[in-house]
Amino acid sequence: MRLHLFEFEDLDWFPQTLRDQITELLQHQLDSRGVYLGVVPVIAELMEHTGANRIIDLGSGSGGDVIRLQKEIDAALQRPVEFRLTDKFPNLEAFRRIETETAGRVGHIADSVDATNVPDDLKGVRTLFTAFHHFRPELARQILDDAIRARSPIFIAEFTERNFLTILRSILLGPFIALIDSASIRPFGWARLLWTYLIPLIPFLYTWDAAVSHLRTYSRAEMKGLVSRLTASDYTWQIGQVPVREVGNPRIRASRYITYLIGRPSRPVTVN
Repeated sequence: MRLHLFEFEDLDWFPQTLRDQITELLQHQLDSRGVYLGVVPVIAELMEHTGANRIIDLGSGSGGDVIRLQKEIDAALQRPVEFRLTDKFPNLEAFRRIETETAGRVGHIADSVDATNVPDDLKGVRTLFTAFHHFRPELARQILDDAIRARSPIFIAEFTERNFLTILRSILLGPFIALIDSASIRPFGWARLLWTYLIPLIPFLYTWDAAVSHLRTYSRAEMKGLVSRLTASDYTWQIGQVPVREVGNPRIRASRYITYLIGRPSRPVTVN
């Protein structure tokens, strides 16, 4: 059963400096492991279908694995693709760092962007990576309905999984993962030293949010239920899974899967 408990990083009053440290920790983990490499062919096919050259990433946090994904999608399509990072609580320092590193190929929107009501001038394939579970069913449907309204393709991928062993592993190992991985994040900064090692608040917050993320994750059946209540005769949905592939590990981790949901107009359209 899906439980929509709170995550600290979702709370309006939660200090931005702590929110940024948690999302930067997640970004480091996704980037160092290349967790989402397995979905590149799926995204590339969607962009080929629409003719899109731009991805509007919603709920970007601190950027996730966007630099690697942008390069891999470029290679798959054999043409350049742009990313635009957005978030309700944008980590502007991380966004600017990524934009500089990619020479503007991965840009960002500085203003707060609500995934349930995306501005009309942000055109492209919409993506949400490990972000869909943050939304209760009524808001999740609004995200999908807004994509239909804008006739915008949308790609949703969730690395989190709602099963007992994954949740237990998250609770038991979460504090140690936060302590070990935080040491590798650059730039390091005094705030991370204070709240991770001197006062170990980040390991606790990270472990709570990670465990709750798994509990919140929608199953494929629940995703099917969400889209079944949307009315759009010219919009089609696809739900599936791909095994996790990690950088430096040629063996497919068949025990771990990424669940994805794709929405697209029935007739190919060009969105740039």
